[in-house]
Amino acid sequence: MFKHALVLLTFSSTIFAQDAKLFTPGPLTTSASVKQAMQTDLGSRDTQFLQLNSEVMESIAQLGNVSNTHSTVPVQGSGTFAVEAMLGSLLGPDHKILLLMNGAYGRRMQEICKRLGKQYEVLQISEESTF
Repeated sequence: MFKHALVLLTFSSTIFAQDAKLFTPGPLTTSASVKQAMQTDLGSRDTQFLQLNSEVMESIAQLGNVSNTHSTVPVQGSGTFAVEAMLGSLLGPDHKILLLMNGAYGRRMQEICKRLGKQYEVLQISEESTF
């Protein structure tokens, strides 16, 4: 994996002139229309950014039917960062979470829970299993 990263860094000017591929886990390769939309820079104090951020946070609260009782907080980081923020924030000392253990992400959540002192149970499922 690091070999690829070094090659990408060394030849970045050549690669980014083309449609670059992302060599990280997850569905991260984006369409041309998404890449085009990302070409607009907005500062954290820009009116357009503040409005968009407010609309996204409200939409998420509505999706969970909690607009009147909860606030949403966007976090910037990897998926693991978001999961750790959720586990650390939403699980109280008396709460217990059931972790589906079917691969690397389940093991990662278990390690996060251990480190944070959270109570958990593991349901071990084969990585090849389907539901």
